[in-house]
Amino acid sequence: MSSSPDPRIQERLRRLMRAVEQEWQQTQSPPPVSPTSSPSQGQRLQRWYQSLPPAGRLIVLGGGVLGGLAVLSTVMRLVSLLISVGVLAGGAYLLYQFLKKPPSNG
Repeated sequence: MSSSPDPRIQERLRRLMRAVEQEWQQTQSPPPVSPTSSPSQGQRLQRWYQSLPPAGRLIVLGGGVLGGLAVLSTVMRLVSLLISVGVLAGGAYLLYQFLKKPPSNG
């Protein structure tokens, strides 16, 4: 038996080691993404809005205003509902305290 390994096996081992090392480096360091290479969602939305004709801009703006007012109206209704429930609960508690029998002495 010879103490030196087969040269074909050694060459194959080297190739496998290089392939594993390259694969490991690719998974460890993803390519950096520069902020200028991909526009943000806001920039894309702004470009889309600017590409609209004037009538389209007016329609989108009107829809945004109406949507904002609808959301504001919903929030105001929820706040009003919470205040009403709070007042009702407070009144029920006061009524309970008023009608509760006082503890008897003796």
